[in-house]
Amino acid sequence: MSRRTWPNPAGPTGRPIGLVNFINAPETGNEIWIHETPLPVGTFGRFVEFLSNHRLSNGQVTTIPTLSSSDMAKFMKPYNDWAPAPYNNSRIRGDAALTRFSMCFTGLPDMLGMDAIFSGGGLPEITQIDFELEICRQRLWTGMVPLSDRRWAEKKLDSPENIDLAVEHLLKTCDMVYFSLPATSRKMRLAYNKGYDVFAHFDTVLDAYYATTLNTPRPSPVPRLADLWAEFFFSHVKFITNRIHTWAASHVDRIAEALLHRLLTAPTVPGATRITPEQDALFKQFHNLCHTIRRLDETILFPLVGFKNTLPHWRHATSPPIVNWSEYIRSHGATPLGGNYPPDVQQRDEVYHQRVANLVRQEMTRARTATNIGAENVGATAVRAAYAQGRRELRGEAEPVREEMWIGALRRSMEPQGEGRPPLYTKWGFVAYRLWYGHSDEQWATFLRKFEADVNNWGAGVAGAEAVKEKMEIRWVDGRVHGIAEGDIEGARKHFTTLHENEGAGLHGLNAPAFLVADQSCIDLTIHDYALPGQTLIDEADTTPFILVGRKEGDGSGREARGFEGTVRVLVSVLLDDVWPCLWWRHVDVEDMWNLATWHPLCVYVGPVVQSQVEGWHRFQGVRDELVKKADEWQRQGRLN
Repeated sequence: MSRRTWPNPAGPTGRPIGLVNFINAPETGNEIWIHETPLPVGTFGRFVEFLSNHRLSNGQVTTIPTLSSSDMAKFMKPYNDWAPAPYNNSRIRGDAALTRFSMCFTGLPDMLGMDAIFSGGGLPEITQIDFELEICRQRLWTGMVPLSDRRWAEKKLDSPENIDLAVEHLLKTCDMVYFSLPATSRKMRLAYNKGYDVFAHFDTVLDAYYATTLNTPRPSPVPRLADLWAEFFFSHVKFITNRIHTWAASHVDRIAEALLHRLLTAPTVPGATRITPEQDALFKQFHNLCHTIRRLDETILFPLVGFKNTLPHWRHATSPPIVNWSEYIRSHGATPLGGNYPPDVQQRDEVYHQRVANLVRQEMTRARTATNIGAENVGATAVRAAYAQGRRELRGEAEPVREEMWIGALRRSMEPQGEGRPPLYTKWGFVAYRLWYGHSDEQWATFLRKFEADVNNWGAGVAGAEAVKEKMEIRWVDGRVHGIAEGDIEGARKHFTTLHENEGAGLHGLNAPAFLVADQSCIDLTIHDYALPGQTLIDEADTTPFILVGRKEGDGSGREARGFEGTVRVLVSVLLDDVWPCLWWRHVDVEDMWNLATWHPLCVYVGPVVQSQVEGWHRFQGVRDELVKKADEWQRQGRLN
């Protein structure tokens, strides 16, 4: 799958957990390497959208001056078409602030530095990354959590026997939060600052334009594009780090509280001088979980030191108080952090470790004198309290997440657009095609009933989902009515493309980024309960009913997708709060989901995965291959006649 960026705590077998592959592990031959952009590509569209609607990632409207529509037009026009001298003599005809901004996402020098582009000077900023990790990172950059509450519950990750698997999923967020790593943080800072300089130059040119154009009044107060970039970027960073950490912390805290309860209520032996084996096992689990809590708290942060900014309300983030962190470490974390921390993740780990250890000692002393808890359990209670205090000192109080970014954008797209314009959409969901005609009407009705109950069981843990739930629609098309042959995916694709080309008469306001297909395998799995050979080796949550997702004509990521034939199976349980927003916001294409699905023994996309999950699939495939081999052997021997 992909190489990871740092070691995580060891699991019960001694191997690191939260990794899909070890650090610097040799390539498996299954990697798909893609270009890693200094800034996530989605930032470009989100910022341009922000310039139009002035809405920040947290859903609030910015309070700083914004560009007028005429200034927005200048932002997109080449300087040669509107700027006064000497800014209107660019040797590149299409040189505009917008095109210069787009270069910030390439890792290459700006479009004016052609000599640098064709030399090796700018190329070191271009790096390769496994696409699975990059897709996960793109998800988190738009505030999408790795697993919905429904998937978490289906995988039984709150169960005591699944603590290691739960921790694996939680720690994967540390792999996704790549902006904490020194190398990627530096590239992102350089790319952000490059964008800031592009916009500062635009502000200078705009000042010159108004100074030389006497008949054109200047908007007041004067907007600054560089300030809008800083406002958007810093607000976005704050929102996503809060969203990701809120998700991770809520799950790990629930596990910790349940584990602490089991520890406090575990049977003891009166008069014994040593803890029982059961208590010892619980203590070890609790100790490992504390390492996970610390890693999540200190890693899911985005230091903004060195990011250009003149806005007073963000100065604390970009220019925090100077602290001698080496001296702080030598003092063993004697003073509260007060929201300050080192930008370097490795030094931050050492600082936070010292501070939490200091808090543990304080809590141990307090707890022994102020509680009746037995001595064998004082440590766990004190550690839990110390880690909670350390989190507050490091991160401050978490802000409530009222609405996911994609939910907010979707909700607003189905509301009147202002100035008398109608909503962009009135519904959202999919167009779905029945392409298997061998089932009876009763069987098809059974499938529809079960499918609709399954697909509508979404939204738990998705902030703001209730605002759009009633407007979700799966619009079924019977292929027979439109002359589409049984199993003819290409026929369904052409029909769906036709609907998109004539949206008013076809989709009727439905926001459908892809189409669904019910084939024989989908229908059979939904109406029957199948037990596959070797199924005990894989999680039951990964073998629930699925549906086919197909892309419309002309779409595609351009990445290699070996064996892809236009559709991919996806679990119904991830269809609406994973697949739909990813396709709508173009985090992934259907081909990308196919590449991720090929690890699954039935080629099903299940959402983000972890190492032990994939290892279980590989063991399942081994059992299946062995059964097929034995069947062939017995067939040749005549033992199956």
